[in-house]
Parts: sequence; C-alpha cells; structure tokens
Amino acid sequence: VKLDAWHTPSLPLLRAAFPTVPVVGLARDPVEVLVSSERQRGAHMVPGALPPEGFGMTWDEVVTLPPADYMARVLSHLLDAMLAADVDLHVDHADLAAARGRVLDLFDVDETAETAALDLVSTRHAKTPERSYADDSADKQRSASPALRTAAERLARPSYEEFSSRARAAGGTPA
Repeated sequence: VKLDAWHTPSLPLLRAAFPTVPVVGLARDPVEVLVSSERQRGAHMVPGALPPEGFGMTWDEVVTLPPADYMARVLSHLLDAMLAADVDLHVDHADLAAARGRVLDLFDVDETAETAALDLVSTRHAKTPERSYADDSADKQRSASPALRTAAERLARPSYEEFSSRARAAGGTPA
C-alpha cells in the first residue's frame, strides 16, 4: 500500500493496526517536492483544504502564511512525523532505484521472480502512471522560485537532512 504524504502523521495508528507489515519511509529534496506541489497540488498543499491542526498549524496561520511558507511548513510537519514514526527503512528519492533490493528484501519479495513486473512499474510516473518516468530533479531545482527555495531551505531542509542522514545510515542513500 502506498500512502499519500498527508497520511504520514497516521503512521502510528497504521502500525498499531498492522504491526507486522514493514514500512518504508521515502523522502525527496524539499525544493523538488515544493516545485512539484506548485505544479500539481495535493489536498494537503492547498491552504484550508484539510484541517490545519493535522499539520501543526492554526487557521490564522493558514490565511496569513505566504503559499511557499505554507507548503514548506506542511512538508516539514510530514517529515517530522515520519522521523518520529516506527519506520523500517528510510530511503531518499535520489537513491530509490539503488534501494530496490533492500526494499524487496524487507517485504520478502524474490526479485528474480518479480523482475518483469518491477521493471515495468519502475518505468512509470507515480502520479500519472500513463506517463513514463524521467528524472526531473535538475529541472525542478532550476525552476524553483526564490521564495519557494527560501521557504524550503528555512522550514523543511532541517527535517529532510535528518531523514537523509537516517537513510544514509541504513544504506538507503549514498554518502
């Protein structure tokens, strides 16, 4: 089961309900996440679409924060929730392909038996499966507005760096 980002604060409840199911935490560079969210917003990135208390904010903050700051605060809250949760493996998006073996081992999946299906799934775009996946990290880094980059660095970068540190320690991201 792939959860949407805004479900991350519910990980303790899901772990309690399904204690034997492994959990992989996946995170991406905050600038890239925020550029993606600007282009195609999930409900959690639309101010007021979901209760702000779920992201550690008040309604007053929702209506006064600049959009980039709102999204960066949401992202930081979600990263912090993942850091506080009982996650079996932290994986940085930049190393997702290289972490494939560790993820499959965690779920006790025989890679050789599932190679064709895995190869097919790994070539598709997660948000729009009808499209082929192409690494867009450089494009997103280039296209980030100064306000978005500043918000990402100031509000979400510290949590992402902690996540990335855990991923490196687990072999989920190269040093």
